[in-house]
Amino acid sequence: MKHCDSCGAWMPDEAMFCTYCGSPLIARPPGQPGQELYRCYYHPDRFAAYKCSICGKMICKSCRYQYTDRDVCKVCYIKEVIPTMVMDKVRWTVKESEE
Repeated sequence: MKHCDSCGAWMPDEAMFCTYCGSPLIARPPGQPGQELYRCYYHPDRFAAYKCSICGKMICKSCRYQYTDRDVCKVCYIKEVIPTMVMDKVRWTVKESEE
């Protein structure tokens, strides 16, 4: 897999340009810096295709949660996203009851 240095997306090895931002992709030879980024932080035996938009950890497909079109790891989802969703629901409920 190739890593887009512009937007951080992961693309197949045969890709020449990033499908998200259009930047040209540069393939790194094995063993170069960045190789460890391909492993999931929580499952080192799995390939990491995503990066948590909150903590920056590389995560595999089973550790990925999507929130507002962002990839989030399960820990950040529990610590950051769920409390935000609960507070938003409380605010919405209070606002509706005032009307």
